[in-house]
Amino acid sequence: MESRNIAIQDLKFLEEDLLPDELISIAFLLFGTERPKWVLEKLKEKQIEISLLENYANYHDNWKSTIIEALGTIKAFECIQNLGIPLPMAREFVRKSSLLNPGLKLLYQLCEACPKTLNDQLINFIKDECDSSTLTLEDQLELHLLHAITEDKIKVTSAGCDLSLIKKFESTTTIEDPSVLELLKKFPTKLNTLDTSANGDFNSTNREQSIPATRSEQNDVQTLTNPLDNYRTKKMFALIINQQHFRKTTNIELMNLLPKDILTERNGTVKDMEALKKLFEDFKYHVVVKNDLTHVEIIKEVDKASKQSSKYDGLIVCVLSHGHEGLFYGSDSVPVFVRDIKANMSSKVLLNKPKILLIQACQGDNLQPTVKKIIQTELDGPNQSNLISGSTRADFLIFWSTIEGFASVRHVENGSWFIQELVKKVSELHKSQHLMDICTSVINEVSMKRGYRDQCMLPKLESTFTKNFRFPA
Repeated sequence: MESRNIAIQDLKFLEEDLLPDELISIAFLLFGTERPKWVLEKLKEKQIEISLLENYANYHDNWKSTIIEALGTIKAFECIQNLGIPLPMAREFVRKSSLLNPGLKLLYQLCEACPKTLNDQLINFIKDECDSSTLTLEDQLELHLLHAITEDKIKVTSAGCDLSLIKKFESTTTIEDPSVLELLKKFPTKLNTLDTSANGDFNSTNREQSIPATRSEQNDVQTLTNPLDNYRTKKMFALIINQQHFRKTTNIELMNLLPKDILTERNGTVKDMEALKKLFEDFKYHVVVKNDLTHVEIIKEVDKASKQSSKYDGLIVCVLSHGHEGLFYGSDSVPVFVRDIKANMSSKVLLNKPKILLIQACQGDNLQPTVKKIIQTELDGPNQSNLISGSTRADFLIFWSTIEGFASVRHVENGSWFIQELVKKVSELHKSQHLMDICTSVINEVSMKRGYRDQCMLPKLESTFTKNFRFPA
């Protein structure tokens, strides 16, 4: 099997070939910057069956290259060979690749270089520096480094790395191992951007052992490193449907579709609408805002926006409403199925153009975990419904505020967790990251938020994008 044909389905078999310690190392390298708290919780609970590699692949366009680089970094070349990639080509690719965060790679090298005694000393040092009163971890250094990252004692981002905690450890400890001392010389003493052009230094062993690749193998490496094309996104049409006030329809034929409970006013939704409107206007997008539409009016407005999008590079539809699994509600309390919205957005004029659907609405009644009472927050949904969601189409990205079966939290004054974090992350990261990676950051940040009695929320991302979506810089 050629490297270009690696499928997501292959990753579950790849994980079975990895030892538990190797999988922890891979998780450290892949998730250490984006979702350190999430992956630490999964590893701490020994939830190895969660398919870490498949999870990573679902949210990253360049997952093949990055996972191969991670495997090479931990020297799991046999696993790479099992994917159908020749060993010489794999070594050459890993030597040249710089997709992984260089700070994480440096920390991983430290984990590998530390002898047992020094390893234990560093773990104890991290425990003293961090809040570890309720933390129980195995004696694998990567786990404790992840904990230090979640505590902001170590910072590893695309903008730079702060590894001063390691330098502090060095200054308080007698280190005699020459390989560790040589490695520590590469650690910056303060917030700094590590030079990825010298990435070979992180893989010196691989470079020394590498065999010159054939032209065919070099072509395979190039296939791995070629990025996806980008969508045109300079002129997008953005439709914002903001549902604040609700009433019950008087149409007797539709009564059986109404939710059991009365849909309450969605206080705070104006904050979300204004934040989205300003964000898109800052990108010079064509923005249309519609308030309190009935279920029929929603379908008509989406259809109208889809047709008008023939003059634009793509369509963004934002829905702020009450909802349940696979649906949201019109102002007349009649449900609108997401599958119908997607169908309306799938017109021929939008063929091969990006279609983005952002949904701030409940997908169920449960809280994560269940909460009996919420102060200053409301749920964007009624209590009961048996309606379900539909299918996906090409070049779609659908970002739900929460996963199926759970409620979506909205502050009555400040707006929803989901929309506010999405606007913040797009504003901060759009110059350096494409939308899929930004969405992953949003999922990470929202999942760490806590409300009254420790309620939490996890957004859900669905994508059939065939290219990268980048907002105008």
